[in-house]
Amino acid sequence: MSDLYGGTGVKFMHDLREFTCPALFVQFKWRLKHHDYTLGELRLLLSKDQNLVDIKNYLEQQAMNYQVIDLKKEEVCLEIMDV
Repeated sequence: MSDLYGGTGVKFMHDLREFTCPALFVQFKWRLKHHDYTLGELRLLLSKDQNLVDIKNYLEQQAMNYQVIDLKKEEVCLEIMDV
């Protein structure tokens, strides 16, 4: 996990920038299943170059609330609010 510092303190993100499909989707599903939601939203650090189509389609099919947040440089944060 890596840290993202914001106005309200430290928020933890899982760094998935090193993965490509299909390993990216497998890692996404594993993090989704094993995240402790009592700690808050699931946040995944991704590269803008990664293909998120399969992940977005899955989240929409499961009717999960999520947002993609542009970060500095070539990074995005995929934030999943509920499961």
